[in-house]
Amino acid sequence: MAVQALCGMLVSSLGAVAGGIPVQEAPPPVGEASRTRPVFVENTGQWPEEVHHRARLGGAVAWFTAGAFWIDLRDAHRACALRFTFGNKGGVAPEGETALDASYRFLHGESSANVARGYERLRYAGISRGVDLVVRDGDGLFEYDLLLEPGAELDAIEVVVEGADAVIVEEDGVLVIETPLGLLRQSPPVAWNVGPEGTRLPVACRFRTIDDSTYGFAAPGASGEQPLVIDPGLRWSSFLGEVGDDMITDVAFAATGEVVVVGTTTSSAFPTTPGAHDPALGGGADAFVTRFAYAGTTLIFSTYLGGSGNDLATALCLAPSGEIWVTGETSSSDFPTTAGVWDSTYGGGVDIFLARLDAAGTTLLASTYLGAGGDDRARGLALAPGGAPVICGSSNSPSFPTTPGAFDRFYSGGTYSGGDAVVTRFAPDLTTLDFSTWLGGSGNEQATDLAVGADGSVTVGGSTSSSDFPTTAGVFDGTHNGPSTSSDGFVCRLEGDGSALRWSTYLGGTDSDQLEGLAVEVGGEVIAVGSTSSDDFPTTAGALEDTYQGYGDAFVSRLDQNGTSLHFSTYLGGYDTDRALDVELDQSGLAAVTGATFSPDFPVTPWGFDDSLNNPPDSYLADAFVSRFSPGGELLYGAYLGGSSHEEGTSLDVDWMHGVVIGGHTNSNGLPGVWGHFDDTYDGSGAPDGFVTTFDFASYPFQFGPYKVTSSNWTPYIGYSGFPSSTGGGFTLWVEGATAHGWGYFLESSVRADRPFMGGTLLLGHPIRRSSVQTLDWFGSVYLDVTIHPSMVGTTRYYQVWFSDPGDAFGVGLSNGLEVSYVP
Repeated sequence: MAVQALCGMLVSSLGAVAGGIPVQEAPPPVGEASRTRPVFVENTGQWPEEVHHRARLGGAVAWFTAGAFWIDLRDAHRACALRFTFGNKGGVAPEGETALDASYRFLHGESSANVARGYERLRYAGISRGVDLVVRDGDGLFEYDLLLEPGAELDAIEVVVEGADAVIVEEDGVLVIETPLGLLRQSPPVAWNVGPEGTRLPVACRFRTIDDSTYGFAAPGASGEQPLVIDPGLRWSSFLGEVGDDMITDVAFAATGEVVVVGTTTSSAFPTTPGAHDPALGGGADAFVTRFAYAGTTLIFSTYLGGSGNDLATALCLAPSGEIWVTGETSSSDFPTTAGVWDSTYGGGVDIFLARLDAAGTTLLASTYLGAGGDDRARGLALAPGGAPVICGSSNSPSFPTTPGAFDRFYSGGTYSGGDAVVTRFAPDLTTLDFSTWLGGSGNEQATDLAVGADGSVTVGGSTSSSDFPTTAGVFDGTHNGPSTSSDGFVCRLEGDGSALRWSTYLGGTDSDQLEGLAVEVGGEVIAVGSTSSDDFPTTAGALEDTYQGYGDAFVSRLDQNGTSLHFSTYLGGYDTDRALDVELDQSGLAAVTGATFSPDFPVTPWGFDDSLNNPPDSYLADAFVSRFSPGGELLYGAYLGGSSHEEGTSLDVDWMHGVVIGGHTNSNGLPGVWGHFDDTYDGSGAPDGFVTTFDFASYPFQFGPYKVTSSNWTPYIGYSGFPSSTGGGFTLWVEGATAHGWGYFLESSVRADRPFMGGTLLLGHPIRRSSVQTLDWFGSVYLDVTIHPSMVGTTRYYQVWFSDPGDAFGVGLSNGLEVSYVP
């Protein structure tokens, strides 16, 4: 239940409401000024004594007192404060959990000062019998979760809102709090029972109003014999479509957290909204553009986009102003165009289209064709600095428009009507071409994705069967790797004006390789994903998978900023067919990947949303998947996403809170997590429906950091078995690869660190606790059972193993680290 609360309007007014003490606050610690996650700072005398903690994000402020929290609102002329009181009114005080390294200094008057600690979360323990309230960072200012022990009564939880005009629950399940300054909205809660070994058993959950100022929760399907968790993880999931083929091809998060999707539909009853640009299907297949509300419960707008032929949207991009750019392909001679654009006349065959809609989806601001009589197809779209749209794709039209000074103005041809890749940048108003160039050799090329750098340079990826595809000196691979009947991936970087290649390289093995998606890091490194049938696809030392599994594997590769070497490269798959179709990078440089897998042994992590294929092996039915990689190629998260039939994840996007949205298509009735959202029912026609799923990467146990190789050249790994749940069975830590017959300790801390220590890296910060002495076996292994106390639930702890290594220069060995978040 994210407290969104119009974050831009949240400012501190508690001093006026609660009788505050004037305080001069020193600048935040280094790195905190630009922090994008809230910190819960303790009160050490700088605020009124009833305040225990405060959280601030930008201009938004929340105050946490015994048994309640406050949210303060103010605009230029008015102010109000909202007080939320939970459960019993005895005044349970919040306790900080997971202290941060940073501290905060507050000055009183001219000289006196005090230092306060910051925490990642707060816990109100026992707000009602068997119920804890955990406040943590999240979308907006903060989020809160309710943790119920077996037998606890959810009906006993009542939230009283003081200072509001009214509290209502709308038909879509959104909780609306009416204030003098406008409406505050909370999306419907998500809940699950904690089953055996920590498994999640989804439970339908909703808000209920008790009176005009009080609300509660209802979860009629919850088991009273199992712990119940209300909130995070899967944010929302929805079908999108009606009887017919409905395929989502691209998704994007808006700055407000709303989700925009594009794709293609043959459904005449595809959901559209009043006032949308086009409410009716125009031909055999139309493109569509749909914008979901933040919680996925309603459509802000939804519109067809097309003419009387077939129209397919393949990519979208959101402008900072909220306008929506869409590209794709059309065979419609009457595709909607606007006056004064580059080309308002259909060229024949298949043409590219590029269109710009306003943020409300009501008006087509600009729209143009791009093509020349053959088949011209667009696959990628991005905006250059200044707002100029850049597209990439392929064409077999020899007269496809190019511009003077472009890198390549001549069509190189293709086999079996394949064609060359094309890259084109339009002026922002679509009236002229800034540049347009061919990109290819004598075989077939297709550009499938692109990204534009801050300097305007354009990085393009795709596939080529040409042995003479243009490459540059010194790159990772300047030679086509297979016969002319097979394709290699390629990655190249064009100058911002399209006049020359900065660098260009092949990427592949001796069989067929298809590059499907790419993303570019701030420093210029490129993450490329796709699929390969090559048993010699280039991998790097220490890769997640360095061996081809058969029937086609996905791949994930990271090139340096000059295309000269691979930072990491790995296969990604199991024994059946696997395809990676899109990749995006978050602000931390972590790569999220989606696609489709038929493999029951696809690499997943135990803490992932779903660790099992949802279809029988060899059924020729796939699940979508989502994977997350560190900058060094470590698999941080892996999960299936699917129901009882076929799914493919075709596109994804990440938000600033490390959430992910996945779009694709499904034939399953039982797509997980669709309760209470826009469309929770598959149309049942046998044709695919689109699906949109958003969820957070949960912080369950995962390994992190480097290990110190032992004097015997062993690699000491820390791991775990079981699930870190107080009611889910046993939880055990283990280490292997340490010193044979040696001894050591398991170290534990609530603080993560990264500092040199005894020739290795200490990954824990002080205070550090240690276990009793552990005797290692012949394999340098030992197991330690963890007793989970109730006070540990909701906390995150870090573990590392320190052990003796007589042959080491320091006599010390160190494992990597393990992060564990404990749950009920």
